[in-house]
Parts: sequence; C-alpha cells; structure tokens
Amino acid sequence: MSQTIKLGRAAAPAPRVVHEAETHRQHIRLRLPVDIYFDGEKHAAADWSVAGFSVDGVRKPRRLGDTFNVRLSFPLETYSFSLDTQAEVRFFDAATGRMGCRFPRLSHGDLSLLRFMVDAYISGEVVNAGDLLEVVQRDSFVAPRKPPPVPVPATLGGRVARTARRVTAGVALGLVGLGLAGYVGYAVYQRTFVVTYAGTVSSPDVQLVRAPKAGVFHSANLRVQQDVTPQTVIATIEGADGIDTSVASTCDCFVGAAPIPEGSVVSRGEVVAMLVPRGGEAVASVRLPIESARNVEAGDRASIETFDGTPIRWGSVRRVERHAPIESSSLTPLSASFAVVTIVPDAPLPIANVGEPVDVRIHTARLTAFGLGVAPREAVAAPVHSASLQTSAR
Repeated sequence: MSQTIKLGRAAAPAPRVVHEAETHRQHIRLRLPVDIYFDGEKHAAADWSVAGFSVDGVRKPRRLGDTFNVRLSFPLETYSFSLDTQAEVRFFDAATGRMGCRFPRLSHGDLSLLRFMVDAYISGEVVNAGDLLEVVQRDSFVAPRKPPPVPVPATLGGRVARTARRVTAGVALGLVGLGLAGYVGYAVYQRTFVVTYAGTVSSPDVQLVRAPKAGVFHSANLRVQQDVTPQTVIATIEGADGIDTSVASTCDCFVGAAPIPEGSVVSRGEVVAMLVPRGGEAVASVRLPIESARNVEAGDRASIETFDGTPIRWGSVRRVERHAPIESSSLTPLSASFAVVTIVPDAPLPIANVGEPVDVRIHTARLTAFGLGVAPREAVAAPVHSASLQTSAR
C-alpha cells in the first residue's frame, strides 16, 4: 500500500541562502524521477536541483518572471512525499513547451529536504519516513557572516590624539635608550678610567719626633689634637744608665698621633710622636699597587670624600712616587712594588683632619689619550716627608 507524505510550504519568510563553496554559480542538476503538479496538470521533471527545475510539454504560455504554485512529488519504494512551494519562470520556449523555473521562496526545511533527497539519490541510500521527519525538525543552517565594519573617518581631534600618542611613545623609547646607553657608558668609563682606593689625609709639613737614644718610653700624657709650643716636653726616654732624656717640641703645632704606648722599649731614631703645624697644608695620600698606578699621572683630576659629612672635594694629582723593594732584582715580583699618589684639593682640607681616612677616585681619562694634544698640568715640586700612613685597597 502506497503512502503519501505531504509537506506544505512553510509560512516563514524566505531564508537567505549563504553559499560557502569556492564555486557557487549553480547547483548540480539531476535527472531523477520527480513529478511536478501545476495548473491542474502533472509533468515529469526533465531535470531538477535544489534551486529549480525544467519541464517539457507545457501548453499554457508563461512569461518571464511569472510566479505560480507548484507541488513536487517524490515517488519512493513504498511511499511518496510531496512538497508545496512557488516557482518563478526563468525561460519559456513556446515552440517546444520547455520551461525552466527557480524556487524563489524555499524555507530552511524545504532546502534541507531537497538536499537530503539529492544526497540520498546519489548515494543510493534507502529513504524512510523517519528520515524525512528528522530532516524537517533539525536546523542545518548557520547565520550568515556579518559584513566587516565600515571604518569611521578619524576626526581632527582623533588624529591629533593618535599622533600625540605615537610621539609620546617614541620620546619615551628614546629616553629609555639614552638612559641605557648612558648607564653602559658610565659603567665602562668607571671601569676603564677611574682608579678607586682608600687613603688618608697627610701633610708635607708634618714633623716626626724621634727618640734621641734607646730606652723606655714615658709619655707626657699629651692627647691627640692637643696644642704644643716650642720646648714643650712631649715624652722622656729612660736610658740603660738610668738617666732620663726629655723629648721636646720644636714648633707651634698640635699632636697628630702618638703611636708609642706608655712603657714601651724604643730604639734610637724611632718615631715617638707626630706633630702637625697649625698653618700647614693638608693633602690626600693614596698607596696603590704599581699596576693600578700605571696610568696615573700628575695633573689627573680626583675626587676626595671624607667621612665627616662634608661635601666631596675635587683636586689634582701633584706627584706619583713609584717605589720598589730595596733588594729588588729581576726575580722580584711586580706586586712587591707600589706607588704613593699625592692629591692636592681645590678647596683646602682642615689640617686637623690629618691621619683620617678618605675615599679617593682618580680619573685617568685625558684628552691626550684621544690624540687631541692637550697635556696634563705639570706636577708641583714640594718636599716629601716620610710621614705618610699605609693605606689598603678598597
């Protein structure tokens, strides 16, 4: 017994068919049995597709663009189903009665059914009623792609703001680059052209008081920084014969250091006190390894930092004295040699600071190193006393 499933045309508005294939100019045309009913007559489709159909033997003349109702009937093995829709005339040949039409108002369900039937015919699949109902119920379409947004022309204010942002970003990047280059350049300069060591404040006018003979040292209880006048007794030396010999000051000075403890045994000529004239000159003295002093010359600029909270002073190298061991030979290591650098500050150092530690940075970069022909300042000749204190490297 043959069954007929009739599917009417959906009342929903015609969907928009979105073609996603690379070539979507036309659909595949099939020569499969489909009966088409219109004007009370039955016509066998010459060929058909999901977009339309063509038939032969149409007796009623049709004009291009005419729209009329049609019913598509698909005969299957044990049943058939029909689909009601509309057709629009695309061409009509009155001599042969051949007419081609398209489907202008197919719903989503209609399109799904037609595509399902095309696939089933091509693959030879057996179509049953349950498959048709499932195809009608499901949604096989996706929303069409939205067109890209239309660019809005920028206003004058927007262009100015965009330009300002670009300029600001460029300036910021430039400042970061300059800062990085400056930091790297400063680090290279410090490592290459700056000699940093700890030193002491000394004076070329210092007077060293020495023991006139060997014996036991007895201090006169003078304090450091205490003023003394000529003939002031600084200490006494008790000799082996039991006779005390006085050691007196020879200048209007103050006591810079008293390195000998009370009751110590001293030899003749040993330093028992250091006296500093009140009007003397204070300089910075630094003892350097000979390798570090290789590039230091008289006239080099140097900074002097004291530890009493006063601002950093600048000065110039006055003298570089290089020393070697007394019994030096070709086998004596170079590390045994040293140099004593004397630095004269631009602003005077307090003479009372003699003996205090300082931090010295000597800048050895000179224009002559770059071939510009500018020589450093000449060294100032001055007597050098052997009263400098030993310093250690930082």
